[in-house]
Amino acid sequence: MQGVVNALNRNIKNLRPGKALEVGCGTGRWLNLFDPGEVKIYGLDYSKGMLLEASKLKIAGLIRGDANALPFKNNLFDLTYCVNAIHHFNDDEKFILDSKKYLQHGGALIIIGLDHHEELMDWYIYDYFNGTCEFDKLRFSSFTLLKKKMLEAGYSNINIEIIDRVDITRLGTEIFSDPFLEKDQSSQLAALSQEEYTCGIDKMRAAIKNNPLQEFRVRFSVKMMKGFAS
Repeated sequence: MQGVVNALNRNIKNLRPGKALEVGCGTGRWLNLFDPGEVKIYGLDYSKGMLLEASKLKIAGLIRGDANALPFKNNLFDLTYCVNAIHHFNDDEKFILDSKKYLQHGGALIIIGLDHHEELMDWYIYDYFNGTCEFDKLRFSSFTLLKKKMLEAGYSNINIEIIDRVDITRLGTEIFSDPFLEKDQSSQLAALSQEEYTCGIDKMRAAIKNNPLQEFRVRFSVKMMKGFAS
């Protein structure tokens, strides 16, 4: 996801935040882009295990907490962002509304992720594992809706751009080398019962038996939305 790296680096350079918060920081992959000598960094996540991994980066500002109950003072941050995380929050509208309180005037909120309501999105998982597409459409808000929620929260100068694209086609048995096909490596498959997961794998094997060069495609865009607290 080099496009995500490039987009965050560009915004760090342009916004020059003094204090930055990542909500849903996970193992701290994106926190590591900041220079701790220039930016006071905070990372919040609900998972103890994720934060334990992130602690190996020697980042002082790691906090276990809920995205819908942020434990900070108002007007604290210059930048708040989340990467591939907002769909895990219980209430994305409340998060957007609350995040504005914790930003200084002119501070930025950045949301990076996938738009599962986009017509061009194509993922073989949806073709072979029943209910996964419907599951994602229920829990992922479209970026159009997220923008509406940001406007209603009082953000201004909101912009949406595509920062990365993925277009991969694997043929036949090559698909079984895809790490995201493992049950515990994607939230879509992790939510399935073992029986449902096995049924999907069996469908894939049957398709390959029928056509050894069966195509399994992954095609989607990664979007970034940025707005400013006024």
